[in-house]
Amino acid sequence: MKKNERIVLFVIIAIGILVGFYYLVEPQISQISLLRKNIAQKKAEIQKAKDMIAKKPQLEREFQATQRLINEYQERMPGKDKIPDFLSSLTDLANEHKINVMYINPCKINLSKGQVYIAYPIKLGIEGGYHQIARFVNALENLERFVKISRINLVSNDKNSLKHETEIYLNIFIFEETHPNPLLRREGKRK
Repeated sequence: MKKNERIVLFVIIAIGILVGFYYLVEPQISQISLLRKNIAQKKAEIQKAKDMIAKKPQLEREFQATQRLINEYQERMPGKDKIPDFLSSLTDLANEHKINVMYINPCKINLSKGQVYIAYPIKLGIEGGYHQIARFVNALENLERFVKISRINLVSNDKNSLKHETEIYLNIFIFEETHPNPLLRREGKRK
């Protein structure tokens, strides 16, 4: 073989190797690169799953603490069926503090969809001494049941300066039994 024929043969072989590399090896290199990206992504997902597994006991404790709070709030916000008991307890509390109950007027409830609780407004008319009324209001605010006093109107009695007529506007809170979130629904019967 002559020198020119060898060069041509070498060039043909080189071109054949390059074409073979381009058509055979390049797709495999691209596939390997793609697989490396997928492996990195799967490793990140596995690490995320491991982190979540490691946090599981902490998340379970937080969930249990939250569930205890929900149960406590449900106890402090009984259902609608306990309203008569509360109204009766208002009279008992007033009698304990030597307060005369003139009237108890439950007011209209404003309902909004998706609420966890319902504010139940009550207008309470009482009569008593200033210090007795103050102790009664303090007792109302410290009840186990959530009670919010929104307004107090105190008017002195012209006939007896030791007695004051008072209107107390308060809200009690009722747990919404049909809340869309199942974790916030009251399960079973109340005590």
